[in-house]
Amino acid sequence: MSSPGSGMRRPPQLPLAARSASASPQLRSSPTPSAPSPSSSTSGSHPWLMDEFVDVIRLIEESFFVSALGNTKEALNTLYQAIKLLNQLARDEYDVEDISRFCMNHYDKIKSKQYTVSQRLLWLSSRLAPVRNQRLSVTTLQSNTSSSSRGSNGVASAISDLQISDEATYTLPPLLNFSAKESSLEFDREPPHDSQLLPLPKEMDAEFQRIQFSHWAPATSDLYQDLLPNCSFVSSLLSVQSKQDLLLQLLPHKPSTNYRVKLHFNGCWRIVTVDNSLPLIRRSARSLIVRSLSDPLLMWPALIEKAYLKVMGQGYEFAGSNMARDTYMLTGWVPEIVVIKHFQLPPEFDDVWSQNLLGYCTVGVGTGALSKELGEELNLTPNHDYVVEYYVKTKQEITVKNPWGAKDRERLVTIHNRCPFQYLYINWDVKRLFKYSRQVNFVYSAQDDATLVLDAPQYSLVNPTNEELSVWVFLESHLSAATLARPTHHTVGFSVYKTLHGERVLSPTQYVRASEAQTSTNDHLRLVKLVVAPNSSYTMVTSSNITGTFSLTVYDNVGLTLEFGKASHLYPNVHSLDGNLDFRNSGGSWAHSSYIYNPQWDVQVKDDDVVAVVAVFAARLDTMINVHLFSADGANRGLPIRTFDKARLVANENYNPGYQLYRFDHLPRGSYKMVVSAYDPRVVEKFKVYFTYSGTDKTRVSVHPISTSLGLFVKQMSFDWENRNRCKIGFRTENFNCRFTIHVTNYSDDASIVPGSPPLAQTAMVELITSYRPAIRGSVFGADNGEPVQVNTEWDNSVYGLFIDVTIGNPGTYILLLERFEPNRGRCVVEFGCNKTFDIAG
Repeated sequence: MSSPGSGMRRPPQLPLAARSASASPQLRSSPTPSAPSPSSSTSGSHPWLMDEFVDVIRLIEESFFVSALGNTKEALNTLYQAIKLLNQLARDEYDVEDISRFCMNHYDKIKSKQYTVSQRLLWLSSRLAPVRNQRLSVTTLQSNTSSSSRGSNGVASAISDLQISDEATYTLPPLLNFSAKESSLEFDREPPHDSQLLPLPKEMDAEFQRIQFSHWAPATSDLYQDLLPNCSFVSSLLSVQSKQDLLLQLLPHKPSTNYRVKLHFNGCWRIVTVDNSLPLIRRSARSLIVRSLSDPLLMWPALIEKAYLKVMGQGYEFAGSNMARDTYMLTGWVPEIVVIKHFQLPPEFDDVWSQNLLGYCTVGVGTGALSKELGEELNLTPNHDYVVEYYVKTKQEITVKNPWGAKDRERLVTIHNRCPFQYLYINWDVKRLFKYSRQVNFVYSAQDDATLVLDAPQYSLVNPTNEELSVWVFLESHLSAATLARPTHHTVGFSVYKTLHGERVLSPTQYVRASEAQTSTNDHLRLVKLVVAPNSSYTMVTSSNITGTFSLTVYDNVGLTLEFGKASHLYPNVHSLDGNLDFRNSGGSWAHSSYIYNPQWDVQVKDDDVVAVVAVFAARLDTMINVHLFSADGANRGLPIRTFDKARLVANENYNPGYQLYRFDHLPRGSYKMVVSAYDPRVVEKFKVYFTYSGTDKTRVSVHPISTSLGLFVKQMSFDWENRNRCKIGFRTENFNCRFTIHVTNYSDDASIVPGSPPLAQTAMVELITSYRPAIRGSVFGADNGEPVQVNTEWDNSVYGLFIDVTIGNPGTYILLLERFEPNRGRCVVEFGCNKTFDIAG
């Protein structure tokens, strides 16, 4: 044994003079190890099973999770405790050099905040079945915003929607590789209490019993499913065991109180710890676990099965999955589901089978609903998964293996000339098919309508070469308490659009879809195979009806030549405007008298070469919405529109459900009025307006809201015409130089009063443009002397009403004379607005 001064390296240690969480760990010299390495030890005194090592791994993993939450100080303190334990183990002459170097590097990354949001999200997806919720702090996640997105709201606000449990029934940490030969899978864990976490079927007399696992023979090809409805998982075991050693999925390979199982889900390989208990049915030869027909003592595959059931959250009351998903969890091979149509294998099956024979993929099939007669004729079970064992192309003959293992039932079933299956399950070993892969993890915050893409996370693919490229894109929705609680209600959308430069897509119809993943039985996993054209760009858009974390992985053979990153707006400058339609301003379409009360903005374009996109989005897809852009006189800046002037329209399309979008290749210099409206009046809805434009000068386009109020002080009155054609209304002011705007709206008998409207709301009464209205005019006179202040001789029958602008120079009482072209019935609403105080005299 070497002495401490022999030149070997010790694990990281904080300097004696500054042992605090703020100090940086250091490497010290280390004695030659007296204990064997984990890979070579087989005895019960394995040092990696010591309590100190259990604590070290627990502290390292906890430091990752706490750091992911943004608590740097606590993460450093936690890791410091692990480093102290490693120093003690080094003094006891254990070889901890690899894990010590890992900890030192991890310490530096935490302290310098090098972990990206994408990396941190993998740890935030580690805990399932939360006991109580803890919302992430927005401020702690703002240092690294390049790896995740939810539109313009930013990463922090998106991640703040996640519910992270600070107490969980179990933690499923990512696999840590301390070196090329040593990982966290080799280190023991605290024994879990699986009997409390994995419920058993209530109708079965079953209980958990401790098992001494001493038989570690390789998995056999006759593993079978019995009472548990997990045909998909057992089929996956059968398909995988012929291509790789399933024993590599778990450690240790000897009797133990707990085992670590390696499964791939939530974006990476993770460790699932299970104890040595399995459910056994009293007084029965039937089984709830996977067994081997030829080797009754082979029980360790049930530990992998148990870990899988633990992840899926239902225990042994499992309701089912599909083979593609389960094989992905066992191998990390990317799943693909092909819907089989017209009882024919898909055209690509010959190539798929050739790849399977070469070991590049696994192949399975699943039935859908089958009639009892057809099932008995073909010896197939409805809604059941099978492994494909043989395929004879010349005969179009496929042979499948049934995961059920009843001895009185033939497990191999051969189908001739037709394919009665509904799904083809393929899992691809992408590491053998592609040289490169890149992954980003992000949060999607569920919207009221997941079909809107405005704020959805979007990523771009750009091929700058002159060659066509084969690129696969894989999207995984992370399992969580929310998704596991509603597996049949969780829908995920994933679309790839061919765009100009890989820019953000604002609406589903803005660009042509290059590809869209099919809706299938494994909604949370999506694979899109792209043939990327030379010098072309694409944008990938995700949607979901449940807030959660996603992993997006791109596979290719050209590496960084293919550009992959977060999508940006087509033009660098963006005005994002949030607004609401309600009873005060929801005036409806231009066919309604209340249109002029809709939300409005002044738009000033200062240059001649502006290229712009203007879009409006409603919170709900079923809301018919539009945005109109009118050219305007610069002198009227700050004033609302008074009519729908078609001659001034520069953007006018039909109302559209959920959104409307315009692209201007040349928006001339000048002033504009922008109006947002729903098709029907009095619609209550949130909306967002995007005004993006070209150029480096952010001031070349300005957008400012306009108040539709007539003045600083506003009063309103109304009366019925009652077959009259004249009406006098008195108003009084005690101020000099009062600027009045008077709006007179003449309603016919056909005008509708919106139910529930406040009596004086601007949108309380609605007149349609098609209704007949006698023309009106109005003039202002002095009440005392009868002298005219302003006389209007023109008649006006606009559906939007008559506007009178008049300046009253002196205090006093004045008369508004309203005249109607012909006497009739109907109602008249008069609204006065002024820059100074006044009263309506009657």
